[in-house]
Amino acid sequence: MEEALIQFSTGKVVQPVRSIVAVEKHSGRFGLCPAVYKDGYWRKTCERLPRNAVLGLHTHTPPFNFSGGDRRAAGALDAE
Repeated sequence: MEEALIQFSTGKVVQPVRSIVAVEKHSGRFGLCPAVYKDGYWRKTCERLPRNAVLGLHTHTPPFNFSGGDRRAAGALDAE
């Protein structure tokens, strides 16, 4: 975590403010968190759907997706 924050603070990680979109039909939210580091780029998506609890389904789904470059660098981006 410390290394990830150092990389971000020194501008070596490009990580814009995350986008959150309301999913009114399902009383939920959808989030997108992109990032670029060295030769790789990532996108983390997360859905929050509280009504899923009634159906016995997960209310949060946080997949982490890697796209290209050095997969070892992914750990430097997971600073949440």
